[in-house]
Amino acid sequence: MRKIELELLHAVRSVLLGETSGWAKGNTIVTRGDGGSVQVFLHGNRLGVFTQDGEQGAFYHMGGKVFAFAPDTETLLRWPTNTTMSRLRALGVPVSRRKGKVLMGKSQLEVIK
Repeated sequence: MRKIELELLHAVRSVLLGETSGWAKGNTIVTRGDGGSVQVFLHGNRLGVFTQDGEQGAFYHMGGKVFAFAPDTETLLRWPTNTTMSRLRALGVPVSRRKGKVLMGKSQLEVIK
């Protein structure tokens, strides 16, 4: 995992627990959204959103609360770059590329051109 991704995870935790209101470094931004949600952006494009007690996505237990990260698949499909996929993997999303096809878990996604 890259250093910026470790910093990203620390920032997400800090924002979710209310320790800070946001974080930015290079091309990556973490902001507090509506209703206590936390959004993660790469180059201004939303990678996904953390919500408390969400029903789908990668789950995290912090401060006695459960948070779910729901990835923005449209961003992934528009920009299926190594950086996008690396940030999503750092956030717990099982994304990969096999034979030129983008996979989330075992499901193939159609890239938008």
